[in-house]
Amino acid sequence: MASWAATPICLRTAAGQTVTPEAWGSLLSELLDQMLAQRKIFLMHERNQAALEKLHRKDHDDEHDDIQQRVRQALADPSLPLRDRVRMACSLGAVFGGLLMAGGVFDDVPNAELGSLIRDAVHDLLADPGA
Repeated sequence: MASWAATPICLRTAAGQTVTPEAWGSLLSELLDQMLAQRKIFLMHERNQAALEKLHRKDHDDEHDDIQQRVRQALADPSLPLRDRVRMACSLGAVFGGLLMAGGVFDDVPNAELGSLIRDAVHDLLADPGA
């Protein structure tokens, strides 16, 4: 429920466009800002996922499917090198892994610091090795 609430804003930019690694980094930065602003809600959602799934709405499923489809389209775009697409997928994992999948290990880290560290990881993944 809450974990996808922020995503449509940043993915609207991607609809129907080729998403370069640079644009992907900007999308993830916006997503990270939105998730950090609602960090407690995301953590509560992760910790209470089973209970919240019982309250799940059908219209949310459609939104969730649309977001996943847009992400898949961006990552499947053959006009981008495979290296870039794999790194874009991994960078999405860095955002969700750093905020949600690590459990409560970063609960005591301030949002600004955690956000900066996650952005560094995303940047490292998306950086052009020739630059």
